Amino acid sequence: FNSILPLAEEWGDKEMISAIYINIGWTYIHMDQHQRALQNLEKGLNMAEEYDIYGNIYTAKAFMHDLYEKEKDYENALEYYEQAQTIRRQISNERNTRYVYDVISRAESEERTNQMESLAQENELVKLRLKRNQNTLIISTLVLALFLLILYVFYRQFQLKSDKKLLTLEQTMLRSQMNPHFLFNSLNSIKLYIINNEKKNAVHYLNKFSKLVRKILDASSVKEISLAEELETVKLYMNIENIRFNNEINFTVRIDQEIDPYQVKVPSLILQPFLENALWHGLSSKEGEKNIELYISRENNKYMQIAITDNGVGRDASEELKKSRVLKRKSLGIDITKARLRNFSKAYRNSFEIDIIDLFDRMRHPSGTRIILHIPTS
Repeated sequence: FNSILPLAEEWGDKEMISAIYINIGWTYIHMDQHQRALQNLEKGLNMAEEYDIYGNIYTAKAFMHDLYEKEKDYENALEYYEQAQTIRRQISNERNTRYVYDVISRAESEERTNQMESLAQENELVKLRLKRNQNTLIISTLVLALFLLILYVFYRQFQLKSDKKLLTLEQTMLRSQMNPHFLFNSLNSIKLYIINNEKKNAVHYLNKFSKLVRKILDASSVKEISLAEELETVKLYMNIENIRFNNEINFTVRIDQEIDPYQVKVPSLILQPFLENALWHGLSSKEGEKNIELYISRENNKYMQIAITDNGVGRDASEELKKSRVLKRKSLGIDITKARLRNFSKAYRNSFEIDIIDLFDRMRHPSGTRIILHIPTS
């Protein structure tokens, strides 16, 4: 021990220095050199107490107990024994406390580790859910895009079919209004003025005829025209047709003051077929006064009303007369116009409607026909 002591002092290891003094004291106890033993034990004990080295304090006091017991100084022996036991219990308590702290620390550390592992697992699950949701979103977006594409293709096909159908109807309408019979008969009537040397009338009606043809061609290229333009076209038409009726047709147009014909829009060329029908199926076989009235009024906030009234023979008599004719004239104009109006209804909030009313006098005899067109205003 004496050889180790200088090294411990050089290193400055107080616990080792204290332990060396205590062990030197223990050696002197067994060598019965009690005074030297006491000196070394006290040095080791003092250093241990100064630096709170409880293990060395306990050992030193236990050896002091042995020393005094050997000297038969039982009072000091008992005192150091009790002090040694107190230190032993304190050390034991500290060890237990440290053990408890170690257990708690390990438990907390383990709990933190478990929490971290749990959080890591939960994080992985969240990532998987996010990835699954992203995949679902991508698939849903692709399906929706495909559905919209298919829907658009079907819509375009439907629109193209509708446009084609409308174009066919417009072309058919143009052919019906510019049919060879009408052109031939109109020109033939004008030719009679020339033959009869009525040049003024011939020029007058030839101008009207050329203007009518131009208006029909212009109107056939657009879907809608102003009511004023439509009325101008039908007035020209009625003027030309009236030549063939020897100017017997009284054609009148009435418009309510609240209707502005220059602002109101109507489908182009919708009135001529109904006027043609009134002329050739209602008035051509009638004797006496022949009237056609065109009355335009505001029906309500949603509709404008155009009423075409003739005082002809009526629909039943007209059908009977058609059966008896050798050359039957089939009018497709009204059917074509109805089909056109059904197509137009798709672009309006309210649909176009047509009412055909048979008129009777007081004796319930047929007195004409009234056709009412319900034209939506929005």
